[in-house]
Amino acid sequence: MQRSGQWSCRRRDTRDESREPRDERRETRDEEKQMLELRPNCECCDVDLPPESTDAFICTFECTFCRGCRNALPGNRCPNCGGELVARPIRPADKLLKHPASKIRVVKAAGCIEMDVVA
Repeated sequence: MQRSGQWSCRRRDTRDESREPRDERRETRDEEKQMLELRPNCECCDVDLPPESTDAFICTFECTFCRGCRNALPGNRCPNCGGELVARPIRPADKLLKHPASKIRVVKAAGCIEMDVVA
């Protein structure tokens, strides 16, 4: 709407009333979001890395390593994809009830130290 050469800041509500209310749509989207797997161990040495561990590091593909193995890898890079290894976030305990950590263990048969890091 234009008044005497100025634009109005009013915003129309363009929501379709036949759709579900906005808050319900948001809850549905939140439930559909994918969560990090939070793998239970280091791929190199198979040490346990519980969901609350501050010693767990992941790449963008969620390859998971302990602090010791990460520090031993050239350039602190993932030996699988060459990506940066960053601290794995800690999922709040109340969220773990609904979205538990993975129980599937992934381990490199030869370990990681002997592997060449992908460039």
